[in-house]
Amino acid sequence: MMDIHQIFPLGNRNSSKILLIVTGSVAVFLLGIGAFFLYKLSSSYTPDQTISWKIFKSTKFFYEIKYPDEYFQETNSIEGQLYLIPNEDNNKIENVGFTLIPISALSEKTVEEFMESSTNKDLYQSAKKKTRMTIAGISGYKLIIASPPSYERKIEKIMGLIKKDDIIFALTLDVVDREITKEDEDLFENILRTFTFTGNPTYDLYVTYSPAITADNEREVKRLLAPFGILTVKYETNPPYGLFKNLPYEKCLDLHETISKLSYVDHIRECVREESKREQLCGGIAGLDCPTGYSCKLEGDYPDAGGKCIAN
Repeated sequence: MMDIHQIFPLGNRNSSKILLIVTGSVAVFLLGIGAFFLYKLSSSYTPDQTISWKIFKSTKFFYEIKYPDEYFQETNSIEGQLYLIPNEDNNKIENVGFTLIPISALSEKTVEEFMESSTNKDLYQSAKKKTRMTIAGISGYKLIIASPPSYERKIEKIMGLIKKDDIIFALTLDVVDREITKEDEDLFENILRTFTFTGNPTYDLYVTYSPAITADNEREVKRLLAPFGILTVKYETNPPYGLFKNLPYEKCLDLHETISKLSYVDHIRECVREESKREQLCGGIAGLDCPTGYSCKLEGDYPDAGGKCIAN
């Protein structure tokens, strides 16, 4: 019968040697495991190639994105819109361009509605491939679209579409005179991974009421609008109006829905970006008008002078 001294031969004169061998074997085994996992980590690690990429920022639409300036250079980019063409020194990719265009979508509540609208339906229904895709934490679509056979040059597009507030963001890699490759798709997805939102715009809502608004109507307005904060209602003007400023988009939509149900509301505007109104041009040869509640501040006193819309 085996006793405890045979299981743990501590009294044996060779016990120290055995213990040393066992301890050494365990150490080698553990070191081997550590080395294996270290190798797995190092072999699976890939440095972030986008660290050195150039950053494009938009203060108007509150986003930033990176792109590899060894491949691309900006051309004709205006505030909020990015246009990239191949860099003259680029010898790694050919016939590839990239655009990022914010599109106003006041009447479409979702990306799906935007794609199904009468203006866009034909384009997006012609997509060779359409899959769900998340960009900057927002669910949208990735589409592969080819130019019609009638085009002189073959163009294929990899397009990402998302909607944030009242804006559709269309991010597109254009490939000209050749088929889209896996390298093109990898480049597109790497660029999109760098796209982030840096803030949130605010919105204004302008309402005009019937001149025959009563004291009871005024009290109802105050009761309905109490959950939304402070509303400036100018009942002494003709017609009376209310201007609700600096609202988050969803809150502005809720307020719009609440007020639009009132029978004595003569007119209610869609929620308008504060930033877009500050920059809206007016006057000029075209005689552009400002939205209700805004006046045109001309930048000169000569005929056909232009200016910018300023809140009353």
